[in-house]
Amino acid sequence: MPQTALLQDEINILYVASNKLTQASTPIEQLEAVSDYARSHRANRGVLLYCDFDPAGEDGHGVRIEEVVAEWTMGDAQPIGLGARFRHLQAHMFAGDTPRDSQHVTPKPLFFHNAQEDALADAGARALNQRYGIYGCVYLSLFNKGRWVAAITFGWDEPHSFDARDERIYTALQQQVAPVVDSVRLFEQTQKRADELERLNQEINLLYRASEILQRAETYAEVVEGIAQFDLEADVVTLMLWEGFDWETADYLEVVAVIDRIGGGVIQPGARLPKANFPVARHMIGERVWLFEDALTDPRIDPVTGESWKMLGIRSFMGPAFYAGDRWIGGITFQSARPRKYSQREARLFAGIGDVALAAIDRIRLRIESEASQQQAEALARANTDLLEQAQRRARELEMVNREIDQLYRVGESINAANSYDELVQAVSGIISGDTAVALYFWEGWDSETASYVEQIAATGYMVPENGRRIPKEALPYTKSVPRDRLLILEDITADPRLDEVSVASFAASDFLAAISIRLFVKQRWIGALLFHSKVPRPFSTRERRLALGVGDYVRGAVERIRLQQETEAARRAAESVAEQAQRLASLEERTRLARELHDSVSQVLYGIGLGARTARTLLTQNPARLHEPLDYILSLAEAGLTEMRALIFELRPESLAEEGLVSTLSKQVASLKARYGVEAETAFCEEPQLPLETKEGLYRIAREALHNTIKHAQATHVRLTLEATGTGYQLEIADNGHGFDPNQSFPGHLGLKSMRERTASLNGVLCIDSAPGTGTRVVIAV
Repeated sequence: MPQTALLQDEINILYVASNKLTQASTPIEQLEAVSDYARSHRANRGVLLYCDFDPAGEDGHGVRIEEVVAEWTMGDAQPIGLGARFRHLQAHMFAGDTPRDSQHVTPKPLFFHNAQEDALADAGARALNQRYGIYGCVYLSLFNKGRWVAAITFGWDEPHSFDARDERIYTALQQQVAPVVDSVRLFEQTQKRADELERLNQEINLLYRASEILQRAETYAEVVEGIAQFDLEADVVTLMLWEGFDWETADYLEVVAVIDRIGGGVIQPGARLPKANFPVARHMIGERVWLFEDALTDPRIDPVTGESWKMLGIRSFMGPAFYAGDRWIGGITFQSARPRKYSQREARLFAGIGDVALAAIDRIRLRIESEASQQQAEALARANTDLLEQAQRRARELEMVNREIDQLYRVGESINAANSYDELVQAVSGIISGDTAVALYFWEGWDSETASYVEQIAATGYMVPENGRRIPKEALPYTKSVPRDRLLILEDITADPRLDEVSVASFAASDFLAAISIRLFVKQRWIGALLFHSKVPRPFSTRERRLALGVGDYVRGAVERIRLQQETEAARRAAESVAEQAQRLASLEERTRLARELHDSVSQVLYGIGLGARTARTLLTQNPARLHEPLDYILSLAEAGLTEMRALIFELRPESLAEEGLVSTLSKQVASLKARYGVEAETAFCEEPQLPLETKEGLYRIAREALHNTIKHAQATHVRLTLEATGTGYQLEIADNGHGFDPNQSFPGHLGLKSMRERTASLNGVLCIDSAPGTGTRVVIAV
């Protein structure tokens, strides 16, 4: 074909690909847009991979991660599979050009005549090609705006030759597709984040919608109908309330409203379920959300409860429990006759719905009671107008309850936003009227049983101390005598019969005579309390007690969250401190070792030189013919001392390892060994290994320690040191003809073998020591 026709054909190929790319909106469409040319040349597979970059990687130098997002195959080609992920698929592409320093990289396609044998393909890529039967291969690495964003590869099931025309077309396709893939991928990521935000908005909208529905509910049945729509998988939705709205005094649980989606259910409105049939309830007091995924396997379910639930057709259920102050009044259950799995989102959602439903139920209960009272008042109004006033008071109480709920909601928001204990006490400081101050106390170790004192952590107003405040446990004997209720009311410290003289004196010394205490419990451990202090005796209204108790769960959750944040920060600082100490210890150990080396080698060499010089001076006058002997001895010692000093200077200047390389450094170490101790030594080194500097330094330190042991402990006369490249890395071997030893034996006070193992582990390598008494020693390190 004439040159002009060839050029026009190439332009047409690229024009068609460009036109398809402008219309491509998905990864498979993008791959298809640039695959025509490869297919026309008998390629049997095409793959589009998204690239991500892990800056830490396995060795601190970064790892490129590639994931298959689109693929086509022809004939017998085995698909790799969407979602498959690879590390270093073509690692050599990025030597020196990682995304951190590649702002001006212009990548070129890689062409493989036979990708299973081509030296250009690294070991990982060759293994992958062999697995999927790929021989001929072209690899297009897509780079855009300073980032590796993707890669496209076309494969042939037999070796394939590429010419200059192939290089031009694939290079042009690579340049065309890179920005398109990048833009579509960025759009997908943006869409994914938008979907996450949408899910969060949906959850918020669900709670808002539940609030709107329940605010309009006028009956218990309407409450159940409004909530039931938030779990359409449940077989039965039931509202049950304890007799008298108090579990402690109740004999039965009354079924108030039911929605039966399967029909023929055992539970009917008006049914009374004996309290004795559900022993498990005793262990669930205080839980905001009940969650049982399978009653047959749940260890919390006792035999009596299990049999009762079996009769009622309950295998699993989840639902919020309702509390009025410190009284457990009942709950709503979403139950099924089959096992179910519940997500954290569902539990979180129903906890929020439960809070809203509790307000509606309390409002309906009060309205029912108010209506009953109002009816009685109307019947007796002609005889006694006081009954009418009573009904009006109940109406005002209902309004007050609504205001309390609003106030608790606002306080809860402030508590959830608090990031410190000081912010926490500020968030709750306004819920008790009058001249009161708030203080947060924690028992030592967060456990009243083992603590020796209670410490004031944060406070407001006049309770803020100058240097903190600790109260010894023995100064508060009342902590054992007063019941551990969640809410403790002390209206007059001096007149409260529950308090002993020691506790009264301790409180008086702290300048408060009345308090509301919200005791904080975590997993049945009393960890501390939030106290509202007053300098003078005073009563606390029912409303104030309800508000104080209402913030208890918020405060406990915030305390645990803040504590976790502080412990995490403390752990981080401790880890940094340990790392600094380890570095100082390593430096001290290295200085000590160098001092020992100077004493054992260079100082002895200098002593020998001095002795040889004195001998030469004596022979100069007595026997000049023998003068060459001490002079030769002095020269040999000087050469050995120079070699030794060079080795020690290298150890003081580890940066020379980067300048001279591992092979040169090991050669100098062996020369120093021969000069110092006169042992026979031979070496066999491969070319300078392509390893990170940290890995080279680790191998050098291990080799030096092994050679030191060879002379000091094995008393060897021959040493062999080899470094060779393997299929997966490099192998360093040190072998001697010394005494040998048992590698499984412990050597207290000797840290050489331990340091060798630790250094090998830090390199993610393998250390093998082959030795036995009388057989010599062989040490092999593979990285």
